[in-house]
Amino acid sequence: MNIVVSGLGEVGAHMARKLSQEGHSVSVIELVRGLTREFEEVVDAKFTCGDSTSLQVLRAAGADNADLFLALTSNDPVNLLSASLAKHLGAKRVVARCHAGAMREYRESGVLVRLGVDDLISPELIAAGELARRIRSRHLPLLANFARGAVEAAAVRIGPRSSVVGKRLADLKFPHDLRIGFVTRQSQSLLPGPDFELADGDVAMVVGVPEAIRNAARLLDSQILSRSRPKITVYGADDVGVGLVSYFLDEEADLKVIDPNQSRLRLCLEINPSVKAVVGEATNPGVLIEEGVIESDYFIAASRDDENNVMACLQAVKLGVSPVMLVIHRPDYAGVLSDLGDVLNIEAVISPRVVVAEELEQFASNTPFRVLWKSSDGVVEIIQTIYRASDESTVRHLGLPPGALVLSVEGGEGHQMPEPDSRVRRGDGLTLLIPATSRGKILDLVHSAFTGAFEE
Repeated sequence: MNIVVSGLGEVGAHMARKLSQEGHSVSVIELVRGLTREFEEVVDAKFTCGDSTSLQVLRAAGADNADLFLALTSNDPVNLLSASLAKHLGAKRVVARCHAGAMREYRESGVLVRLGVDDLISPELIAAGELARRIRSRHLPLLANFARGAVEAAAVRIGPRSSVVGKRLADLKFPHDLRIGFVTRQSQSLLPGPDFELADGDVAMVVGVPEAIRNAARLLDSQILSRSRPKITVYGADDVGVGLVSYFLDEEADLKVIDPNQSRLRLCLEINPSVKAVVGEATNPGVLIEEGVIESDYFIAASRDDENNVMACLQAVKLGVSPVMLVIHRPDYAGVLSDLGDVLNIEAVISPRVVVAEELEQFASNTPFRVLWKSSDGVVEIIQTIYRASDESTVRHLGLPPGALVLSVEGGEGHQMPEPDSRVRRGDGLTLLIPATSRGKILDLVHSAFTGAFEE
């Protein structure tokens, strides 16, 4: 693929290097000449020194002929403008990076559709989603999360006292943002229709937004969520911390955020007024002791300062907190600290740069789909693909076979659990739960560029 990367910061440099190593034709735009000279020696790519909001620079970098344009500078307006210009020049798909705090505003304003930007991506928000998934998985048996953490799938065992035993799926009053994807009964995966009746001992795969998953678990088997409210302490009210606060907005969790900057803490409180905001440094053991961090079920160091994050985690470990999770922004640090995780008693080391690279790989993939999850018997799978048909459609008119569900639609308007009349546009990302035997037929329906059956 012809891929243009704008920005040689930590995210852009990491992606340019990775895409080049994977054999893509990479062109890089960077304003600072010193950075282009540095990377010319180590990355096999074309380099254009200049302003990525300049049409002349964009054309020189080949944006008009790009299969994919990635605007990855640290400046949100620059990313949105350069991505919009690249799209209007002829780039097939454009993705812009933005900060976690601005993501919701950009999506809800409708500006992305008007600008022609296909998708937004926030490394810090994706990292926060991964941390939230790890915490939620201890309180609910999660199978997977997708749509950048906005949609989750969980396995819930139907209890003998559940109100849904013996009821048809068609009679259940589930909200539109919740689905029962399939049911495992006596080790057999079943794709239920409207007349399917749930039974004691069934394991239902429920799919929905996180708060809907929580409510479904209460309905289907309250015993799963009978544990006490988890106590979570977060160090850092920067982008990852803001993301965590927003992810746990509707969760039953006691959330405490420690940061020396009052203005950052105020932003967290605006998003989630139930947060306990603490002005202080988590690298100071006195602050941790005074705030009762020893009683936390989880401690997450998520500030922008890697060294402070490591020190805060070590202080929490010393106090006996477990599990402890660490956010590291430099990818080279992340690898070393992951290897030392067991020695340091740090359960998880998350790098926003690494997780966003994994997310962006779907856009740069030459394969028509990606398998996200598969049932143990291979009957059911969740796949991710891009809608490539030339005409706009709705979920209802995709013509999917029985048993197939559209779990999420991802595009300029954000990530959504779609309803039957939700629109699907060319370039939108689709997450589908499908019968494995129908994969080829389903991909034919959503792709105009690919035909026939596909193998993994």
